[in-house]
Amino acid sequence: MGYSKSIISRGIIKLKSLPDINIDQTKKNARKVLKQYRILNRIAGRSLTSVKSPVLNGMPKNTNTNSIQENKSVQVVNASMELEEIDRAVNNLPQEYIDVIYYKYMSKETHTNLDIAGLVFGSITANKTVARRLSDGLLLFSESYRNGELLV
Repeated sequence: MGYSKSIISRGIIKLKSLPDINIDQTKKNARKVLKQYRILNRIAGRSLTSVKSPVLNGMPKNTNTNSIQENKSVQVVNASMELEEIDRAVNNLPQEYIDVIYYKYMSKETHTNLDIAGLVFGSITANKTVARRLSDGLLLFSESYRNGELLV
């Protein structure tokens, strides 16, 4: 996506200037969704089969009609669907915002803002730039995620 910085800035300014948007709560909602990403990724990637084989003795182990395997399958499908929605919303953002959000919330390793400054901007002195991009990126993500569901 070839967005210019002035277009992005105008979009963020418009979003911040909307009177009925609670910016702090909107960012908090975005963080809550993005913090689930690593957990959902592990759930979606885990094996659907149990390591322990069931022991057959002729008696039913529980009266619940839902099997453990079925519950795991539902969890995996739900996690995969949520991951796809988060990925879609993040991929709608300009590249600098994608990079900062990726390293902050989506990579397997956790990174500090200082780490992200070095990885994304090539300079550890860009710490404040990371904070600004993260702040603005959370607002843009909120707007993109499920058609603005996180906007408050």
